[in-house]
Amino acid sequence: MKMKKIFAAMAAAAISTSAFAAMSLSASAADVVGVAGIRGQAGTYNYWSADENSGTVTVKDAQIDGNAQYEAVWDIEGDGTGSIEFLMLEIKETESLGNAFTKDTFPDLSITVDELYIDGKKVDFTQKDDAYDLAYYESDTKRGARAYFVANWGVNNGNDFDLDEATPITSQVKVYFTVSGLYNDGTSNVTPVEEPTDAPTETPTDSPSDTGSSDSGNGSDNKSDNKSDNKSDDAKTTTAKAADSKDTKTTAKAGSNDSKSEASAQTGDHGVGVALAAIAVAGAAAFVARKKD
Repeated sequence: MKMKKIFAAMAAAAISTSAFAAMSLSASAADVVGVAGIRGQAGTYNYWSADENSGTVTVKDAQIDGNAQYEAVWDIEGDGTGSIEFLMLEIKETESLGNAFTKDTFPDLSITVDELYIDGKKVDFTQKDDAYDLAYYESDTKRGARAYFVANWGVNNGNDFDLDEATPITSQVKVYFTVSGLYNDGTSNVTPVEEPTDAPTETPTDSPSDTGSSDSGNGSDNKSDNKSDNKSDDAKTTTAKAADSKDTKTTAKAGSNDSKSEASAQTGDHGVGVALAAIAVAGAAAFVARKKD
């Protein structure tokens, strides 16, 4: 009974230790401190917040919980647009944080826009320090960190990544960006982009050139040389054929002689066998005759 009690106590202690460890891991999980998304207006399409949008734009925002690379997506419906009036990446605080997601809250904060894709194709832009605003304040609901692709009016007017305003959008805008300077590593939500590939084109091959036509003198020399070479080659070939013919005849004769010799040898063997058989029969007959006598 004492041993059973000891084992029961050990099991209970192990279970409580495991539960404590699980609680510690859960408590140490990184908290989301910001939400990043694409905001702006392109033609008749606009999305500034869940309550302020055209209804034809849906977004995939990134939950910022530490230092990592993230992606944010803008999907549009309908026929698309041929212009961009205002487009930015914005990171705002969460309600639980209570503090603005700015450089004032995180002194070492840094944001870098890595790549921009529109309708699945990578779009070039100009990296500029002035296109980033890491401490933007307009109101309690409009504050945070921003990176401007196109800024044609109001805040940061002209200080953007020089994205062409006439860039058409038919289905999607996707931004890859990196956040650093926070206090822990974060959880990336990046999925690779598969860029459309053009159909392979066949490369035409150059037609062979006639090297002899460029120089008439060399051409005639080459022709005479080729003729003489061909004649000598023909003579060599004729001699080789004659030699081969002789060898073939010699081989045939040798083969014929070999065949005759082999046939004779086989005939001789059969003759010896017949003679031995006759002697054996004669001996047997003599033996029988003696027995009768």
